[in-house]
Amino acid sequence: MAATENKAVCEQNSRQIAQPVLQGTSAVKIYQGSLVDIKSGGVTPATSKGSIFGGIAVEYAEVEAGSAETVSNVRVMLRKEGTWEVNAQALTSADLGKEVEIVDNDTVKVVGETAGHKCGVIREVISATKAMVCIDGYAK
Repeated sequence: MAATENKAVCEQNSRQIAQPVLQGTSAVKIYQGSLVDIKSGGVTPATSKGSIFGGIAVEYAEVEAGSAETVSNVRVMLRKEGTWEVNAQALTSADLGKEVEIVDNDTVKVVGETAGHKCGVIREVISATKAMVCIDGYAK
């Protein structure tokens, strides 16, 4: 049917997308600026045991406790590309250009001998505990 009136425009692209938050048996909180994982059709706070890095949350979202691993109606806006300031563990200037893996939803570390849950590459070492990390190609 042909359009006969204006409608709200909703765009999603590879850089930014709204995705549903996965409900859990306890409340789920996605904090602005935090790392997120994709799991069972929704997003959750990132963990070292995650398998799919989803990106950086650019807003806060919260879902009340409910059934385990149920996709909620709440959506959170994520960025899938870009270079972001993140907390890190034990960095030195020699870590510039190295890949990082997720420790938790707020922290990364340089990939160890057995690579964990990778999420980006260090573009600048700010201090021993902060870095600018490029997530291009890592967030799915």
